[in-house]
Amino acid sequence: LEVLSFGMHVVNGLHNYLSDDLEIMQCAIKNHANLIDVRKPKSAKDQKFWTGEIINVKAPRIALLGTDCNLGKRTTGLWLKDTCCDHGIRAEMIFTGQTGKMQGGRYGFILDSTLNDFVSGELENAIVLCDRMERPDLIFLEGQSSLRNPSGPCGSEFICSGMAKGVILQHAPKQKFFLADDNRKLLPIPPIEEELALIRLYGAKTLAVTLNSSDLSFKELYSEKKKLENLLCIPVFCPMEDGVEQIIPIIKEFIISQVSGN
Repeated sequence: LEVLSFGMHVVNGLHNYLSDDLEIMQCAIKNHANLIDVRKPKSAKDQKFWTGEIINVKAPRIALLGTDCNLGKRTTGLWLKDTCCDHGIRAEMIFTGQTGKMQGGRYGFILDSTLNDFVSGELENAIVLCDRMERPDLIFLEGQSSLRNPSGPCGSEFICSGMAKGVILQHAPKQKFFLADDNRKLLPIPPIEEELALIRLYGAKTLAVTLNSSDLSFKELYSEKKKLENLLCIPVFCPMEDGVEQIIPIIKEFIISQVSGN
C-alpha cells in the first residue's frame, strides 16, 4: 500500500493475486499504479490443447529437470543458453515459471497456474511458436519440481508432450528429502540412478548431471562428482563453480544426433 501510494507499479509473482484484494486495488486505481499479477492465468478460451503440431518442430529439445524443487534448473538453463550462443549455437529457452517471465522470457507459460487440461497444449504452443519465430538450433525447456516430488510431480510433460529427447538433470547431493513449502521434510528423494532409469523409460536420454553445491564443502562437492560419474557412467558438472563450458561438446553431439535422426 505504501509503494502504491507513491504511484509505483507492482509486479507480483505470488500465488495470491493483488488484484483480488479490494483495498489494494482501490489504492492502485487512486494513484494511477498498475498491479501486474504474473501468475494470473489466461481464461480457458485463450488456452491451447495439445494438437500434435510439435511433431513438425525442427529444433531439438533438452529439458532441464531436477531431483527436487529449487535446485537451480532455470539458472543452469540460462547459463547454457548464453554459452551456446557464445559458441555459435542459436539456442532459446522456454520459461515455465513466474521468475522466467519476470526475467524477460519471450516464450513460455506459467505451468503451476495453468489448468491441468491445458498444460501439455500450452507447452507445445510455446515450443512451436519459438521454433517458428526464431528458427533456433536448440530449445531448452525449463523444468519444474521433479518427476516424483509428491507435493507437485512434474517433468513427464516435457518429455511426452514437449518431446524432449535430451535431459540435463540438476541434483543436490546433500538434500535427502523432498521439501514442502514450509521446509518440512516430506519423503526421501529416491536414488538418482532410479531417476535416470525413469527418464529413459519416458523416452529421453540423460546427457549430463549438474550439481547444486548447497551445504557441500569444495572437497565434498568434487568427491560427489567423481562418485556419481562412476555410478552413473555419464558426465557430471558443477555449474556454479566451473561454469557450463564443458557441457557444450555434449550438446553439440546431441544436436548432430537429432538432426541426423540417430
